[in-house]
Amino acid sequence: MGTVVRCLGCSLVSMVGGDGDLVRCAYDEDYYRRAGAPGPGYGDYFGAEAEARRQISSTLADVVLALAPVAQRVLDLGCGGGFLVNELAKRGIAATGVDGSRHVIERARESVGGGSFLHADIGAPCVAARASFDVITMIDVIEHLPDPVAALRQAASLAAPGGVIVLLTPRYGDRLLAEQGAAYVHFNSDHMYYFTEETLRAVIAQGTGQCTIDVEDVLVLAREREVDVPASMARKYTVERESMLAVVRL
Repeated sequence: MGTVVRCLGCSLVSMVGGDGDLVRCAYDEDYYRRAGAPGPGYGDYFGAEAEARRQISSTLADVVLALAPVAQRVLDLGCGGGFLVNELAKRGIAATGVDGSRHVIERARESVGGGSFLHADIGAPCVAARASFDVITMIDVIEHLPDPVAALRQAASLAAPGGVIVLLTPRYGDRLLAEQGAAYVHFNSDHMYYFTEETLRAVIAQGTGQCTIDVEDVLVLAREREVDVPASMARKYTVERESMLAVVRL
């Protein structure tokens, strides 16, 4: 799988392979339907898990719009199967999803929801051509990227003046890590980095420059904004993982 290391300079935790480079993962069809096979990925992303993903994405869409109530254009980076994009589109938002996995973009385009989807990397000209965006979301994405600072810099360049980046990622170092140790649920070859609140703030500041950064537990923030949280989401972010949501106002 890999070796977990901590930078002595900045304290950022990452996973490297036997060659000393960051671990890599193929986000192909097998990744999204492991069906009990070992390795990183999902059991049945577009099948048995789809309804829970839709419910959680509906809640996240409400959170995003509570944070940016006048938003009209949203870009979801690392959109996966497009659940969040389609939920935003249902709310009248011009929503675009971008992902580097051809498989998930093809599946997202097959969905019925009104979102627009691009198979591209964040820095691709076809993404820049659609800028600027009022909100850019990065939901469970930054931990998968080889250069999170560069990705955040690119995201900031795609945002409209006064735009917002909404970023969700696992919170490293809390209860689950203490309980699970080497079996920690996120220790897999699809996660290159593991963020504490301190290292996440540092990476965001380095990538976006002068900005306001608020970090909160995702469930706490949803409830503070009076957004209903379905049981599927409450379970995911209490039993299965601990996550933090960063709101970056540019």
